[in-house]
Amino acid sequence: MSQKEIKTGDADALDGILVRFYDSVLEPDALLDALTAFDRWIGSSVAHLVAWDSATQTAPLSLMTRPEYLMAGDAYAQYYGAIDPRRALMMRRPVGDVFSCADHFDDRFVGRDEFYQDLLIPHGIRYIAGGCLFREDTLDIYVAFNHSIGQPAFSATQKRAIRRLMPHLKQTLRLMMRTESLRAGLFAGDRALDAMEQGVVVIDRRNEVVFCNRSAQAWLGTQRTARASGRRIETAGFWKDALLAAMERVRVHRRPESLTVRDARQTWHLTVLALPSAERGAPAFRAADLMLTVTCAQRTAAATERQLAQMFGLTPAEARLAHGLATGLSLDEHAAAGGITTTTARNQLRAVLAKTGQRRQQDLVRMLVSLPSFADQSPVDVTTLGEPGPRSPKPRIAEAQ
Repeated sequence: MSQKEIKTGDADALDGILVRFYDSVLEPDALLDALTAFDRWIGSSVAHLVAWDSATQTAPLSLMTRPEYLMAGDAYAQYYGAIDPRRALMMRRPVGDVFSCADHFDDRFVGRDEFYQDLLIPHGIRYIAGGCLFREDTLDIYVAFNHSIGQPAFSATQKRAIRRLMPHLKQTLRLMMRTESLRAGLFAGDRALDAMEQGVVVIDRRNEVVFCNRSAQAWLGTQRTARASGRRIETAGFWKDALLAAMERVRVHRRPESLTVRDARQTWHLTVLALPSAERGAPAFRAADLMLTVTCAQRTAAATERQLAQMFGLTPAEARLAHGLATGLSLDEHAAAGGITTTTARNQLRAVLAKTGQRRQQDLVRMLVSLPSFADQSPVDVTTLGEPGPRSPKPRIAEAQ
């Protein structure tokens, strides 16, 4: 669909744009194109997708849909993101909630606020509408659509369109983060995928197995409802039709689909992903068109003690505690298993919370179980993470052209 065909109020055009966001899951370069299409569809001046790390006061991701605003995006990442009054308000709102600055900041506030007066106004920007798409630990990802000076605040119709976009963009980002390590594994080869705790099955259009890592082989070996027979995935049971139908829909629409499989002992989450041509061209997976990922809901695996020590600068005892909590042990159970007192375990927990930046034990566990786990292949040096540096000096802002 060309951008000339995109008109505000055209529901078919909007549906087409939303599909483009899912296409970007395995083709990240397409995300900016999809965001640009939506930006123009609702009639805003520019959209800004930005990730903000409150621990380091930096923006690891900053995408602008119009090149003439790139300087403003760079200045935001270097300095102004730390004083953005809109971000402070969005942090108190639920993820996915749509925020409009016109509801909170009047002309009097704008006239004396450094962020508006030194960044937005010199670049001709006045109003925004958007919200938080992702929030985990110290990282938040926002999207903001902007109106230039002279344009009114965002209308109710525009805000409804943004609300319709938010769940799709949230899901796109979540899937992109989940599949990033899988994409790297495809290029790195079989060995990298074999090390993953998550099951990975790569198949071709005849549903023949092109690759199946060790975790997936273990999963297939425990299932009576699925097995790899020779080179072909064979299924039986109540979920056969659901899986095969999902695979065909992904082949047609190229949107990832997920389903849950249960047996008498465990629950498994399966996701079907379309492989783009760039990855199908990799030597080991030349004939592949789909990838199936398998994760056990009752997950007992977690990043190893060695990995945790390396990532967060934990001592061996602290790494054992973190690993135990991630695999489902309570603090008392870990203390008993390790032959230490509960008081000692609590002191270790306080140290782990401080080093990982978490406030509560449940937040720590949620973060730890989300980390990818790889089998230890060789010893690694344990190093501590450096402290974040000081905030960058205020950049000089040129007038927008």
